[in-house]
Amino acid sequence: MRTTLDIDAGLLTAVMRDAGVKTKTAAVTEALRAYLRMRQRERVKQLSGQLTLVENWQELEREELKEAGSVGESSRAR
Repeated sequence: MRTTLDIDAGLLTAVMRDAGVKTKTAAVTEALRAYLRMRQRERVKQLSGQLTLVENWQELEREELKEAGSVGESSRAR
């Protein structure tokens, strides 16, 4: 998508140098991606303490099967 932007030349040059890219388009793209990654990390941090994570996939699978079994039993009882 073509867009005309008024960007500070020094800032753009610094981003190009820091990101190791040679074009303005690549620098802006990299900056936008970095911004989105930062915002996503912030959202995940806000969830801290609100989620229960199971690191053991086998335990998670047992819990899911247990849940699925209780759902199946309740539908059979009808």
